[in-house]
Amino acid sequence: MRYGVVRAGLPTGVARWEGRGTAVLALHGFSGCGADWDGVARRLGRPVVAPDLLVHGRSVGPARDAPYALGPTLGRLVALLD
Repeated sequence: MRYGVVRAGLPTGVARWEGRGTAVLALHGFSGCGADWDGVARRLGRPVVAPDLLVHGRSVGPARDAPYALGPTLGRLVALLD
């Protein structure tokens, strides 16, 4: 597992696992973080990208222009995947 911080609208912690085939986007639950997927991701054998959602793990909270709403959150996920 590699764990780093990328910027997709806001700094976001991201856990990544290498593998073969189509990548999987894994989203953690309440009070979790991307690294929570470690056991599952290793068994999949596929590339896995697991970001820390806002105010979880290494991600920061939203600024006034970046609310917690679903639309902006999805926009950040799309930017991360691009």
